[in-house]
Parts: sequence; structure tokens; C-alpha cells
Amino acid sequence: MILCGLYEIFENIWRANADFLSSAAVMATVAEQPLADLLSVSRASKAGAGKRSRLAIVGMGLVGRRHAAAINQISSVEICAVVDADDAITAQVANAGFESGNDLCAMINATRPDGVILSTPTNLHMSQALACIESGIPVLIEKPIAHDLAAAQSIVSKSDALGVPVMVGHHRRFNPIIQKAKDVLTQGLIGKIRVVDAKCWFAKPNDYFETAPWRKINGAGPVSINLVHDIDLLRFLCGEIIEVRAMMAPSARGHDVEDVAVAIFRFENGALGTVSVSDNAVSPWSWEVTSGEYPIYPFTGQSAYQIGGSRGALSVPDLKIWQHEGEPDWWSSIDSATLSVAMADPLVNQIKHFAAVIQGEAKPLVSGYEGLCTLAVIDAMREAAKTGRAICPADLIAVDKTAAEENMRFTAKARAHVKADSAWTNQAP
Repeated sequence: MILCGLYEIFENIWRANADFLSSAAVMATVAEQPLADLLSVSRASKAGAGKRSRLAIVGMGLVGRRHAAAINQISSVEICAVVDADDAITAQVANAGFESGNDLCAMINATRPDGVILSTPTNLHMSQALACIESGIPVLIEKPIAHDLAAAQSIVSKSDALGVPVMVGHHRRFNPIIQKAKDVLTQGLIGKIRVVDAKCWFAKPNDYFETAPWRKINGAGPVSINLVHDIDLLRFLCGEIIEVRAMMAPSARGHDVEDVAVAIFRFENGALGTVSVSDNAVSPWSWEVTSGEYPIYPFTGQSAYQIGGSRGALSVPDLKIWQHEGEPDWWSSIDSATLSVAMADPLVNQIKHFAAVIQGEAKPLVSGYEGLCTLAVIDAMREAAKTGRAICPADLIAVDKTAAEENMRFTAKARAHVKADSAWTNQAP
């Protein structure tokens, strides 16, 4: 077996990683934790620490709380302010001794944070991101980057023009499982990628839709809400998607969304791929239940992605490499090795990376342009399903890739050159 001497074989060793389990337990219970307690932990845990990057969170719902919990675990960053449309939330934040309010621009002018995290509804991302960029403040935007391509392109164009970094919260790229898989593919351990298959199947209960009726309306189906994560990972692992064909089926529950979608992709490297999503199909094959990343989901031990190469195959997230003994030959025996990885919370890793971007020490792993490209694939799927034609995602993008990549390293000059524009005042999340 070619890989036996290269990697330590293990069976789910990460589940015994005490640090990861402790972090995961914290992240899984943030929804139940009183907001004042969550913020108090943040302040108490940073007492006596050195200089820290000051972060403001806009939108303190479940995702905002998970960001707060991640910040609590990093000594080099701290929460300095919270903006939320709910007065009850801002009152709790103020009572905990933090700057709070409903007005993003007023918060920027009052506290001048080093970075801002937007965990607000997608249709608010553009106006809020532009407010941050115009103020010279790096911004981390929850996925997807915006509600449509035009809005996403406005964000990226403004970021390019002013040299202020934008990160998009496709946090799975920061999972050590994905980073290990990327290393395997980059090193060519399975040869040239030829074929890819990804499944994103799960069964959402009826009350998921009843408690939040917006999930029933057009644009809130599993393609936009869930599959966008998987598309981002396929692009990261396997390369750019240059052609899309797709079919979708309407919701069997009678909602104004799809509940099944299937697509065929052509990658820039010549590989072909299939991806399917359904939020109305029972299965053990989705990232949520196969990765163990978020403990509120059951763990199945299966894989969600299979990547076939000229010299081997890789399944993810179980990180099994399959190879024949000797040269590839379907008549010869084939065996697998499971790769080891030290687990860490991807949301914590993402915040650490955002801090490095703020300090000018790194370029965003998931830049605004990367978020735009992933959104373009989602739009290409919808257009292909509607027209029956093959769609090239790049044809839907008007932003120049070279310019987008050149301006991603942040400098202090970007912060100093613009004051918050009054046009963005009263942009509540």
C-alpha cells in the first residue's frame, strides 16, 4: 500500500481530541446561553492580555453568537461593539458594558473597530459592507456574500477601489479536514482529478419552515441556503467551475422553492463533477452529519464527497485514500488508508485568519471575489435549470479577477483615507 508509510492510520481520532470537543461543546450551546453571560466571558477571558484587534458584530442572532463564542477563545481579538435591529438585544449588550445600538454608521464613528463581522440577513449585506469599506474597515461577511450578483459585484468593486479587504464566511475552508484534503490534492497523491461527486441530502422537519416562514419563499431553498457551502468547497478543492448544467424540482411541501437540485459541472482542469442537494430526503450523506463539525447534528461516519483521480480516490470528510497496489488496474486489489488530522474549530480558525488580514499579515483565504465566484455558480445552476442550456459562471461576472486579487493585502493607509459616509446612516441589520 503506497500510502501506509506516509500517514498514520486512524479511525476518527479527532473525536478524542479534548480541546476540539470542549470548543465544540461551547459552540453548540451558544443559542441557549444568555447574551450577557456570553459577552461577560469575552471580557473576563481577555483581562490582562496584550494588544488585541477590536471586532464589532452586526447581527446578534445564532450566527452572531457563534462568532462571539469563537472570539472568546482567541486572546488576540475582542468584541468592542454590537449592532442589532432588536432593542432588547442592544439593551442586553449595553447592560453588559459594551457599545451597542441599531445604527451601523453611528457605531463605526463612535468606536472605530479594527474589523466588522456581518451576520445579518443577506439582503442587507451590500449596504452594510459598503458602509464598512467606505470607512476603511475590513469586513467579514457571512455567506452568501450578497443576495444577488449585482450586489456582490458592488461589494467587490468597492473593495478593489479602496484597497479594503473583504472576507466571506465560507468557514468550512478553515476546517483541518478540508485543509488536509487540499494538501492531498495539491501534492497529486491521487494523480490528476478526473471525476467528482458531492451529495448534500438531509431531511428538514416541517417546523423548520413554520418557525421561519421566509424559508418557504423563492430564493430560500437548499441551493442558496445549503449547497452554496458545498460549491465553495468543490471550487477550493478541485478548481474553478467553467460550465454548469442543472435540473431542479419544486418543493413537495408546496413551498415556493426547490427541494431537489442536481447539477453537472465541468472544471477548468478538465474534470467533470456531479452535485445534488435535497432538504426533503433522508440520508447519512451531507457535510453536517459526516464531518462532526457542529455537534447539534448526529454523526454518521459516512462521506459526502468522492474525488476520483488517475492514481487514486479521496473521500471527504472521512479522509480515506483508495489506491491499487502497483499501477492502477481494476483487476488488482485496492485498499484504503485513513489520514490523520488534528481537529480545530473552523470558526475559531476563521476569526484568527480575519485578525491576520486586519493586521496586514495575510490575504483573505475566502476573499470577496471568491464569494462572488461561488455565488456565480449558484446563479448559473438556476439559469441552466430554467433554460436547459449550459451556463458559464464566468460570463455572469463583470469584476476583473486580477484587480480583485491585487488589492487584498490591507494597509493602515486604507483605514485613514475615508470617514464613514452619511449615506449609510441608519442602516439597521
